[in-house]
Amino acid sequence: MGVWNLLGISTQSKEFRRPWILCKELHLPEDVHLDVVLLMLWQIWKARNALIFDRKTSLAGDVIRRVINDMDSWSCRYKKTRPQWNCWCDFLCSRL
Repeated sequence: MGVWNLLGISTQSKEFRRPWILCKELHLPEDVHLDVVLLMLWQIWKARNALIFDRKTSLAGDVIRRVINDMDSWSCRYKKTRPQWNCWCDFLCSRL
């Protein structure tokens, strides 16, 4: 929940049952929206597993930093949509 709060996303809605519409209220570029949301969900899942299996806690900012690192690693796949990708990355960086 901390990650979503940090991003300004309400956790009270039913959007969490449909991850493809998560973060739509942020009005960020659609072209890479789902890719970024999936990276966020993946990092949240990894943080959850680290907590359960390794007893390692992660702050919301740590999870967002890992998403940004993943985005940096995957940026070569987004040559055609680099401005949109960078827009999302800039947004995430601004929330830290």
